[in-house]
Amino acid sequence: MFKGNILVVDTDAYYSGFYQKLLSKEGYKVFSASSLGEGTALLGERSYEVVIADMVLQDHSGLDLLKEIRSSGSARDVIMITSMQSIRKAVEALKYGASDYLTKPVDPDELLLLIRNLID
Repeated sequence: MFKGNILVVDTDAYYSGFYQKLLSKEGYKVFSASSLGEGTALLGERSYEVVIADMVLQDHSGLDLLKEIRSSGSARDVIMITSMQSIRKAVEALKYGASDYLTKPVDPDELLLLIRNLID
């Protein structure tokens, strides 16, 4: 059963695959990007229930993506993913309008619960 579209913006192939497998199995259609430019392009193609973005991208920060999403007037939910070393950046992301953040390694059950809560 289709539950919605999710955009993942992460340069780490392991995590992109992890999100793809986990979320597809749960009924979400997952679109992936590895850079700010790719993510922004995909944002213009369709609507997403949730965006999952890593704080560290190839060409920019995940905060740059979050700022673009918020400046576009979009109310979509954004989950920022961060390493333990960048908790300060995660707090900054919340100030810029992120819905929540998770730390790596990402717990699959925690991610699924968060997404369900955001969509419901």
